[in-house]
Amino acid sequence: AGRKPGNVEIIRMIHLDHFLVLAKKANEQRWLPGHAQWLDGLERERGNLYEALRWASNHGQKRKFLELVGSLWLFWSIRGPLVEGRVWLELAVKTLESIGGNEEYALAINILIGASELARIQGDTELAIEWKHRIMEICHRSGEQRWLSAVLHDLAIIYADREECERSLAFAEEAVT
Repeated sequence: AGRKPGNVEIIRMIHLDHFLVLAKKANEQRWLPGHAQWLDGLERERGNLYEALRWASNHGQKRKFLELVGSLWLFWSIRGPLVEGRVWLELAVKTLESIGGNEEYALAINILIGASELARIQGDTELAIEWKHRIMEICHRSGEQRWLSAVLHDLAIIYADREECERSLAFAEEAVT
């Protein structure tokens, strides 16, 4: 016999759902002509988005929290601040680990891609590499080839930037086979 949610909790859930839908719609528009307007909308709602993230992470709404973070990582990479995005993404990675979320392949891959990209942008290549290898493991388990090729390509670029040419070439060759 679970307890029934009170009015405040119901309102918070509606708030979370509203901003999850908004973030997902904005994310679906990436690389399309109107994406800047969607990013502007997220920018205007930044405080509400953060409140939804905080509430979801603290009130057992783990899946919705992960979906919201996963829908916002590109926003953070474009509009910043990167540090805030990384904090939320690192919390999402820990949340995934706590629920065994690596079995939810699409969600786990999206979170780890975001976390690895923001880490890479900020120069934390070791962590980016670690998370990209975790994505590769999930892709191998799930048979998800689309993301596997992208991650292999990313690793090839990272190793080329580090002047580790043999490793870079190996990842590049694997990405195109």
